[in-house]
Amino acid sequence: MIFWKVDWGGTWNALQHINLLILIVVFSGMILNVFISTLKWKILLSIHGIRFELSQLYKYYFTASFFNNFLPSTIGGDGYRIYKTFRNPISKAGAVTSVLVERITGILALMFIGFIGGIVSYLQTGNEISRIVIVMGLFVSGILITIALVLIFPVSPLQRLIKKYLPSKIKKIIEHFGDYRSNLSKTFIVALLSLFFQFFLLSYRFLLIYAVGASVSIFDLAVVVAVSTIIALAPISLNGIGLLDGSFIYLLVGFGVSYEHAFIVMLLIRALSFLLSLVGGVFYFFDRKSLQVDTYKPQGIQTFQ
Repeated sequence: MIFWKVDWGGTWNALQHINLLILIVVFSGMILNVFISTLKWKILLSIHGIRFELSQLYKYYFTASFFNNFLPSTIGGDGYRIYKTFRNPISKAGAVTSVLVERITGILALMFIGFIGGIVSYLQTGNEISRIVIVMGLFVSGILITIALVLIFPVSPLQRLIKKYLPSKIKKIIEHFGDYRSNLSKTFIVALLSLFFQFFLLSYRFLLIYAVGASVSIFDLAVVVAVSTIIALAPISLNGIGLLDGSFIYLLVGFGVSYEHAFIVMLLIRALSFLLSLVGGVFYFFDRKSLQVDTYKPQGIQTFQ
């Protein structure tokens, strides 16, 4: 359906005027964002007492981005990251929780930026999309505040129900959330890194729109990026193909960008993301060829079989 609606003549004309320098800048920024995510993951692991070399985690994160292209949803590679850190001798539940929290904090930061963008966009234009985002943002905020209160006060009725009925493995994961209360400084750094990541992501999308000769308000784009990314989390397609693309194009057109320009921007996002993931494919290839044990390698110690 996405391809069917394209005016290929207009698309070809727009493609001929793409600013290649901006594409190089965006791709370099995407590599930087992988580093930010890896650093955040390392900090989260350290909160649970798990130590891995940053370079090792960087390799795993790139490889996970490669798997995202072949697994359901846009978070398929998270399973690979859990697998590579699960067999550590410190905390298996911590390996799961760190990836879970790394993903959750990223989504929350994205929702926050989208919510702020929705408020400004609605005040400026009064559009329906931003109004819906504001309403949904307030609803989600209420849920998050409730969850936070439950986690903060361990004697709450909901906590007692969790301890009574949840499977033991799930309870262990939930218990590890207490580690964040005792490591507030690291938790704060993780939150800041999440905001930096999403701000850079928004900036790269903004630059791509500029690169194809189109324009949109940064606040409108914040709404588009937040909503389309959350829609793409639904595990019904490989790497959110169709879900991310269709929602991104539809929303961008709703904010005044032509269909052809929105289509090209989405193609560029896919192409650059795929190119980035190929780096992970190379890492995975040599990882499979290597004799090195990947279960757990403490910092500064090399382990071989």
